Amino acid sequence: MRNRLYAAAVVLGLAAVAVLAVLLVWTGRLDPSPPSLAKEPVPSIPGEILYVGPDGCVVRARASGERREAVACPGTDVVGLSWLDAETVAYLEAGSGHLVVTRLNLRTGEATTTPWASHVQRSNPVSVRGQRVDFDEEGSVYVVDGTARTKVFDFNGPEYTRPYFVTWSPDGGWILLAYEGELWIVSGDGSVAGTLAKTARGSAVASWWIDGYGYLPELLQQGSLPAGPVAPR
Repeated sequence: MRNRLYAAAVVLGLAAVAVLAVLLVWTGRLDPSPPSLAKEPVPSIPGEILYVGPDGCVVRARASGERREAVACPGTDVVGLSWLDAETVAYLEAGSGHLVVTRLNLRTGEATTTPWASHVQRSNPVSVRGQRVDFDEEGSVYVVDGTARTKVFDFNGPEYTRPYFVTWSPDGGWILLAYEGELWIVSGDGSVAGTLAKTARGSAVASWWIDGYGYLPELLQQGSLPAGPVAPR
């Protein structure tokens, strides 16, 4: 009886290994995401990042992963957001046939909403250091500096999926990537990689602030915002 149980355990173990091998071949890897920054913060990652959580709330997070908080929950589709200065953020909402932008003072909580008739600018793939991000056919991430092309993140995920570029950090040292609703941070030299958010809604919508460097991307600019509120919130 003991021998039969042992043999059955061996067979089940081999079957489990075979299933895992098939899954690995099919998906490339069960989870291509870098380690969670919420669980393992990296204090060397500077600044703060705005993104939209799964419930539609605007989240303010330390890029290091050390803390995060919802600063506004508009309850509608946020199609753009941006830092304006160290204490002020703005987010753009798609209403019924029109757009509105809300400025929010993070210190006082005061918010004002105005109509929006301008366009939202796109992220610049070139950093303040003159480097740019590139991807290979498998989704691995490279930094191109002049004629040098260095792999900084080896993507080993499912076929036909890949991370994509969101923004450089304002100091040019870090890259924010989006992947299947997640936000990843990768250092420009490839030494650090972490997952900032696992369930970001509209993961290409994010903004990075670093004291002394300002913010990127320049999706919404202070000078382009309408003057005067339509409706305080």
